[in-house]
Amino acid sequence: MSLLKKGIKDSFVYGIGLVAARVAGFATLPFLVRTFDPSEYAFIALVLSIVPITKTMLALEVCQAKSVFFSDSDNIEDKAKYFSTGLWFSCLVVLVFSLLFLACLKLEWFGLSAEKLGLSLISALIICIALFFDCAFTYCLSILRWTNQTLSYVMISVFTAWATVALIIINVSFFDLGLTGVFIAWSVSWMMAFFLALVRVRAFIRFSFSSNYLGKMLHFSFPLFVNNIPDKVNSLADRYIILFLLNSFSMGLYAATFTFASIAGTVGAVLQTALWPLVYKAAVARKDGDEISKLFMYTLLLMALVLLSLTFVNKPLLTWILSEEYTKHSEVILMAPLLMASALISSLTVFFPGMAVARKNKYVIYVSVIALLTNIVLSILGLYIWGILGVAIGLFVSAVVRLIAYAMFSQKFYKQSFDLAKLLKYCFIFLLLELTAFYVDMYSPSSGWQAISARLAIPFVIFLAIFWLGRSNIGRIRQAVTRFS
Repeated sequence: MSLLKKGIKDSFVYGIGLVAARVAGFATLPFLVRTFDPSEYAFIALVLSIVPITKTMLALEVCQAKSVFFSDSDNIEDKAKYFSTGLWFSCLVVLVFSLLFLACLKLEWFGLSAEKLGLSLISALIICIALFFDCAFTYCLSILRWTNQTLSYVMISVFTAWATVALIIINVSFFDLGLTGVFIAWSVSWMMAFFLALVRVRAFIRFSFSSNYLGKMLHFSFPLFVNNIPDKVNSLADRYIILFLLNSFSMGLYAATFTFASIAGTVGAVLQTALWPLVYKAAVARKDGDEISKLFMYTLLLMALVLLSLTFVNKPLLTWILSEEYTKHSEVILMAPLLMASALISSLTVFFPGMAVARKNKYVIYVSVIALLTNIVLSILGLYIWGILGVAIGLFVSAVVRLIAYAMFSQKFYKQSFDLAKLLKYCFIFLLLELTAFYVDMYSPSSGWQAISARLAIPFVIFLAIFWLGRSNIGRIRQAVTRFS
């Protein structure tokens, strides 16, 4: 099988796995918001927000370095030393973090404490166990991609996601364990996932530790760690600004709407997974950047139609998925389209591969810092003017600024031409359609499947009209994809 065909096949498999795993996470939302009030849901979101940090970043991104050195090593013993050393280091770091976390439970930060949040010592201990096994599981699972165990990677990921859903429902509904039941479900499912992944990588496990190998990995990973700091802070800023400057109830409303908006983020993530290998290889081969630009325009049109369709059914979907405790607040209805647009826009950086090809990481930091500062400043200002809706506006503007900055810096290393007049014209037309969709959504009946189907008829007609007018471009789309291969 050729490298291209294998890349497309793996991207398709990973895409299906990603969708299945995200759908599982999305599936718990109706249950959680009907079981817990916004303040309690805020605590779930608060714990989940630190999971991306404890997964890989806390251990100075050794997980990424391990994969590179593992791949570059010629013999199995070297591979095993890199793998095992990184695993023990990652586990040790999370263990130390957990001990510090437990020791600081009685401290108060920005007027918040474990006691005010309702966090007991037992719950905190269960959370630490969950974070420990999640880190170890993520570390072991990542190596499956480098050992061509694509199917195992996807099956374990999907199993873990749906096992978590099942355990949460069992613990909360049948055993009436409340928030502690959610934390136990995470611990058990991530522990099972770790042992499943461990079985697949057992050939590389050694009960040894090499400071020399660790030093090599840290020399490679530390710049990645520094690069990721502003990005990680930016991804968490909105929720923590609301928590510290308002209250946990408002954060719960925002977090639930943010999770709802992840349905649009899934579309962007799948497109990223499928298209990035093709775009990157085309850029490395110095193929014509205009073809990537065309593919960007077509993808932008597709995402616009997705966002338009979701906006038309925004209110009925929110009413159906979230409880009345959440949807009775008008900010929830207003925020959702902005958060969905932010998620889609963030995935479009895949079409600007210049910095990745040139390995110019310092420019990535510039982009991340610009986006972070934009997000923090506008979110705080917006919070005082429009409440949590202002934070959603800040996040949206930050996503747009990040995309523009990313495109501009990328142009330094890989030239791509865009018809800016046409792009602005399309954006203006879409803005008018989006405002129309938003108006229809706000002032139309919001209950029942009839409301949803009636609303979807409008974007469907628009899609057919665009398809009819742009049918001559179908051949160009095929040519753009074909040229990458």
